[in-house]
Amino acid sequence: MSGTFGLVLRSMLSLVVVLGLIGGVYWAVQRRRRSVGTPGRGSLRQGRSAKPQLQVLARATTSRATVVTALQFGDRVLLVSSNDQSAASVIASMAMTEWVDPEDRSVPVDVVAVGQNGILDTLRTVTARYG
Repeated sequence: MSGTFGLVLRSMLSLVVVLGLIGGVYWAVQRRRRSVGTPGRGSLRQGRSAKPQLQVLARATTSRATVVTALQFGDRVLLVSSNDQSAASVIASMAMTEWVDPEDRSVPVDVVAVGQNGILDTLRTVTARYG
């Protein structure tokens, strides 16, 4: 009976030592990541902003399966077209200062009719930079 008890006790002690080593290595790696400045759990405590880097500004459905989304990424606005048949693609990119919020009724917005070229060419024409 004491042989079995000794074996179980030794196995439990070995398990505790191995788990302690794994926990110690994990703790050391996390501490090093925080001190180097790699984003981790401690980054917000060190004064980094909690504001998300990617934000959806507006979304418009252009057809039954196609959606055009305006994404803010830092100080840029990207117009992204996506549908269920193909991968998403960037149609236009502009500075945040050039973006006109579609909900802001105080800014006049030119309405452009979609011609024979289709919605993508019309969006390219509307968002093209002149000058």
